[in-house]
Amino acid sequence: ALTYDTPPAWADGALADLPALLLDHYFLEVKAACQARWLEAHCGERLASGVRDLRALAKEEEAHAKRVQAFLRELGDGVRPHGENRYVRG
Repeated sequence: ALTYDTPPAWADGALADLPALLLDHYFLEVKAACQARWLEAHCGERLASGVRDLRALAKEEEAHAKRVQAFLRELGDGVRPHGENRYVRG
């Protein structure tokens, strides 16, 4: 259970700039995939039983990032440099 109730104004602000929200989400998906690939490459011997899970996680995150990227293109925005995001500030 979450211990914090997100104020409705936050959601309104986030949805006011959906491309910015999705762009931030895209970069988080890419970061998660990169982390899984890094762990596989650098800690694979110590995490032998989890390597298959790391590969699956990386593939899942990469696929999700591609879906978010496609949705951004549909909105006419696409992936661009990631700067400060007003929805994160709240």
